[in-house]
Amino acid sequence: GLTVAWALRCFFQEPLEHAGLKTLIDCPALSSRWRDIAIKRLRTGRVEDWSARLLGLPLEGLRA
Repeated sequence: GLTVAWALRCFFQEPLEHAGLKTLIDCPALSSRWRDIAIKRLRTGRVEDWSARLLGLPLEGLRA
């Protein structure tokens, strides 16, 4: 199985590496949200915009 450390490294340090993303997608222990993000990264070749989270700005589309 995958380790948490490996999944974090793949997701955050090598976010567009195809083999790692495919492994994440195939891991049923990961949340569907993480798997969906990995699918989107493979499809688009882009990492999602993290500025709202990093800068403490409200996220669009989320309601309190």
